[in-house]
Amino acid sequence: MVLDVVAVGNLNVDLIFASMRSIPRWGEEILVKDFDMRVAGSAGYFAIASARLGMECGLVACVGNDIFGDFMLKELKDERIKARIMVERSTASGICVSIVRNDGERAFVSYAGSLSKFSLEDIRHNFKFISRARALYYGGYFFMQNLMASKAEELMGFFKNSGIVTVFDTGWDPEGWSQRTVKEIRRILKFVSVFLPNSKEAWEITGCTSPEKAARKILSYGPEVVAIKLGPRGCLVVNENEKAKIHGFKCDAFDATGAGDAFNAGFMLGYLSGWNLREIAEFANATGALTVSSRRKGTDRFPNRKEVEEFLVERSSNS
Repeated sequence: MVLDVVAVGNLNVDLIFASMRSIPRWGEEILVKDFDMRVAGSAGYFAIASARLGMECGLVACVGNDIFGDFMLKELKDERIKARIMVERSTASGICVSIVRNDGERAFVSYAGSLSKFSLEDIRHNFKFISRARALYYGGYFFMQNLMASKAEELMGFFKNSGIVTVFDTGWDPEGWSQRTVKEIRRILKFVSVFLPNSKEAWEITGCTSPEKAARKILSYGPEVVAIKLGPRGCLVVNENEKAKIHGFKCDAFDATGAGDAFNAGFMLGYLSGWNLREIAEFANATGALTVSSRRKGTDRFPNRKEVEEFLVERSSNS
């Protein structure tokens, strides 16, 4: 079977504490009214969101030998994701605590755990599996200690040279975007077909505060398409010949956790379907907006394709 996309990278559990008015000071405690536990990580969220949209999706990742690892394996099976998961016996699963404000904005505290053990050698065992896909998505770069710099270049270069679309979302650098890191990312971008940063990440990588200037500069590093996520303001998508700047959809934000990954999934559905840049961007924006405003639990918070299409029709008729 040909897969639409295989995701590699960070797979962890998110513990979501939502609707928080403030963060407690040291020595204090507060109660929240909403909690959820989810299969997460950029690669994990992307795979689940892609599957919910109807794509044939695979996942190559790592979990720990613990209750969180068992939880993730069950959830992935329930979503019918074709997962090749290494179980790291000596290390706990990766965990992220997500603290969500009333307006949906988040702060994170993360433990890499088994993610730090996952390596290019583990992925090599699955090269044949990945080669069945039309696209390879790499997410959660800064959690993957053994899959950075030259290792990431080798991974992306191998599959791009094999004719597979390579897709990259770095995520935010928790160490602060050193010059060395920026140079590493720029080198990796030579082997990337589609790059999906947010505006802050694009700024750090290029030094350009203007999203359009940042996107054009990123194109010069190698990608064929750059889509910069602008949060509530929408997105900017550019290639060598055209651009599309699409405003965001107004929605009642509840929890933005995973919204960028849902955007990425919507983007890749449109991209692999051969849509034009505007159509791709609108669908991706809608997928992200529905995720931000969803109050459903677990994997159900990601919309299916019919829900996104109905949302677009409704917003079009109201405009």
